[in-house]
Amino acid sequence: LDTDLGIDSIKRVEILSALQEKLPEAPMVSPEDLGNLQTLQQIVDFLAAGSPSVATNPVPQSDSTNDEQLAEIMLDVVADKTGYPVDMLNLEMNLEADLGIDSIKRVEILSALQERMPEMPAVKPEDLGTLQTLQQIVDHMLTSSLAAATETVSTETSTEAVVTEMIATIDRQVLTAVPLTANQEKILLAKGATVWVTEETPEFTQAICESLKQNGLNPEIVSLDAEPKSNLAGLIILTPTNPEQTYLKDSFKLVQRVSKSLRATGKSNAAILISVTQMGGQFGLNGVGDVCPVSGGIAGLIKTADKEWPEISCKAIDIQNSGDVTKLADHIVSECLLEGCLEVGISNEQRYTLELSTIKIDKTNKTNNTLSSKDVVVVTGGARGVTAEIALALAETYKTNLLLLGRSKLPGDEVEWLKGLTSEAEIKKAILAQKGKGTKPKEIKPRELNFACQKILAEREIRSNLERIKATGVKVMYRAVDVQEKTEVLAAVEEARNTLGTISGFVHGAGVLADKLIEDKTEEQFSKVYATKAAGLDSLLTATENDDLKIMVMFSSSTARFGRKGQCDYAVANEVLNKVAQQQASLRKDCRVVSVNWGPWDGGMVTPALKKIFESEGVGVIDLKVGADYLMQEIAHEGPVEIVVLGTLTQKPAAKINTPITDSPTITETSEIPAVNMRVAFSRTLNVIDHTFLQSHIMNGHAVLPVAMITEWLAHGAMHDNPGLNYHGFRNFRLFKGATLDADETIDLQILAGDIHQENGKDIVPVELRSGKVLHARAEIILAADMIQQESLRNQTITGQYSQATNEIYTSNRLFHGKILQGIADVEACSASGITAIISGVTSPKNWMNKPIRSSWLTDPLALDSCFQMMILWCFEQFGVGSLPTAIGEYKQFQKSFPKEGCKININVIDHSEHRAIATIEFIDKNDQLIARIDNYECVIDASLEEAFAKNKLHNLSIKL
Repeated sequence: LDTDLGIDSIKRVEILSALQEKLPEAPMVSPEDLGNLQTLQQIVDFLAAGSPSVATNPVPQSDSTNDEQLAEIMLDVVADKTGYPVDMLNLEMNLEADLGIDSIKRVEILSALQERMPEMPAVKPEDLGTLQTLQQIVDHMLTSSLAAATETVSTETSTEAVVTEMIATIDRQVLTAVPLTANQEKILLAKGATVWVTEETPEFTQAICESLKQNGLNPEIVSLDAEPKSNLAGLIILTPTNPEQTYLKDSFKLVQRVSKSLRATGKSNAAILISVTQMGGQFGLNGVGDVCPVSGGIAGLIKTADKEWPEISCKAIDIQNSGDVTKLADHIVSECLLEGCLEVGISNEQRYTLELSTIKIDKTNKTNNTLSSKDVVVVTGGARGVTAEIALALAETYKTNLLLLGRSKLPGDEVEWLKGLTSEAEIKKAILAQKGKGTKPKEIKPRELNFACQKILAEREIRSNLERIKATGVKVMYRAVDVQEKTEVLAAVEEARNTLGTISGFVHGAGVLADKLIEDKTEEQFSKVYATKAAGLDSLLTATENDDLKIMVMFSSSTARFGRKGQCDYAVANEVLNKVAQQQASLRKDCRVVSVNWGPWDGGMVTPALKKIFESEGVGVIDLKVGADYLMQEIAHEGPVEIVVLGTLTQKPAAKINTPITDSPTITETSEIPAVNMRVAFSRTLNVIDHTFLQSHIMNGHAVLPVAMITEWLAHGAMHDNPGLNYHGFRNFRLFKGATLDADETIDLQILAGDIHQENGKDIVPVELRSGKVLHARAEIILAADMIQQESLRNQTITGQYSQATNEIYTSNRLFHGKILQGIADVEACSASGITAIISGVTSPKNWMNKPIRSSWLTDPLALDSCFQMMILWCFEQFGVGSLPTAIGEYKQFQKSFPKEGCKININVIDHSEHRAIATIEFIDKNDQLIARIDNYECVIDASLEEAFAKNKLHNLSIKL
């Protein structure tokens, strides 16, 4: 439950509630029993074993229809509450690791289960915390298989839709070191706190320790194999100028070992994680000198830790180690104890930081050593995806011969039974037919099936690409080698030298991923990812050390430049490529050396699923041809060594046309418009400083993006590409995972909008809110040319007195909302049928955040949030516990904007259980005219929320401000 699906205690309550509703005959699960249930299958087995029908007529578990029914309901509930297609889920998935479901969502899921199985009791959060897994970690390959299968299902419905032509372009950014003059706040480590310092030269290490002592700290010199200790407040890694071969791996292992202690300290006080390299004070941008460039890889580890551990102050420092070592040590320690820039250089007492500037290629500055048909270029990464496209571009542009090095063996001819089959669904069906002779298809594991299918598709791609390259007239040789094995690379290059011609360059594009957080990553995973890049480059450098190279292209990654959760090894390895490129550029003056920190490509390791994730993060995916054409220009002109290249999408609107709609799985029982061509409408960098309203919406010590603001931003996203239309409201809103952040944390949000779809005179736009791999919310925005016709009031008048005085609304610990969101002026009435209150008017968006999207609101986020607050108050009155919104069936707005003076909100609760309530909400102006209405508002109710509400102060907010 926890590791695979991310289902926390709150979401589990919702799931069990839904089970109780669907299976009222199922036995009740006590907290003690549930504490021992780790997987969905175990819960199913427990309920099946206790079912009267099963007890009376015992049958083998695998044949139990009751067991199957329970399993089906469990998956149905999880799918409904998380937004994942039910086909994507199975009883083996881990809630946290696979689906990232937070604590609030778990309450919703468990509540839904209990709704369907009403005999089951409420489950306490502390008991649910022990429910970690479903069964086994699901085969990740199944996800892409199912996603592809989903994409093949379509209807023959043709509807009028607005399509947008997306023009792929790139953004070329050059990395430079600039003086750092901004003031930074001090990090206040506890007096006498222990800070580890790794061994370097005795004089340098002792000087650092002495400076730490002068700052009231307790330094300890340690080796990279030091065992962790409790109460550690800092780790400073002093990187040698000529580190051992295993230095970066050993540094990773040390950081991994001390992570628990450092993070614990950081949560209660303050903690630091620092690396110090000696590449001249500008991170090698002006040359690495005599320093081994491999040492620069440590910055990738630090930048990734900064992404994964917001409670620790992380910083990569680069120095020019000359002059007075005592003074230099003081500068270093002073920088260690300052918040601010993640990368800081120190040279001759001047501080630098790194900056990216968008600069186009200087077309007037061509290289003197251009490739020709007499040359041979070695390309690692095989004959598939990105590197195959680069190889083709080299052949077409320069007519150069090619040696392609890949992991896959050169495929033979395809078997007859696969010919004519193109889709994954067709291929998998054929594989099952072949493998299933005498075996039930269901006994073939999804992993095996998917692996076989992907192998077939990969071999087809290799054959196709080799034919494309040969068609240009160049000579091409493909060899299956492990680029880490130097002897294999040397042999292949020597063979090419003898048969193809002069070796004049290489493109090192090989790479693998093994995404896991630092604390979870194995040494084997780190080594494999690191060696493919770093050892692979070393193999190429050795194989070509005596060749007069014209080009040397390293495929680095934007992960190295920015860091990325789960990719510390990839960041480290690609930073090594960057710094080795700097070294080689100094050594080979006549060779165009460039290390391109690519963003994700539309191919290679970026699968269709990953492509959607990157696009949802606002990171453009680089079109294969556009990227390849750019690189041909880059190597033809002189320029900087380290470059960051990201993909961008330029929108070119087209006319309305009739276009088929592709079906997508629905996540509610009501129909939904398929999310066709979802693309980023706009991005928002979220933090509590620039978005002060977040400081008024704190739960469990974390800022939580309010649903009211989510719906406002989703509306902006829909209108972004549809100017001239009026906002009417939204429908089918679902909250899948709250967007939460700490005081010093930043989240990059993306609002995605799909193609517009016309329905009953209104335009419907599917929208999503995402960050990284996380889908936070989804809805359909309703737009139209004219304002919606006014409707009459439907809600019944509420009678009955609210139990608390007006001055207790925000002081009685029922609500967690701060000043900006304290919109309830007075509760006029409250009873079992609903609640009525007077709401204050909302202030301007600029009072809520810096740089608002618009100068005025589309809705009224204060009024919307206040109605959710009113439901919290109602739940406390009826059940003594709080609630949170999880879904909204439909919101319709009948006036262009909410009155400045505020409004009245009347809520009728139309259905409720112990863990869920459904309501109709009406917003009314002073003339008793309907401003807006919400139908089928749904909230989850649970006792565990009271503790979350009580923790409504943001950790370390005062320090950060």
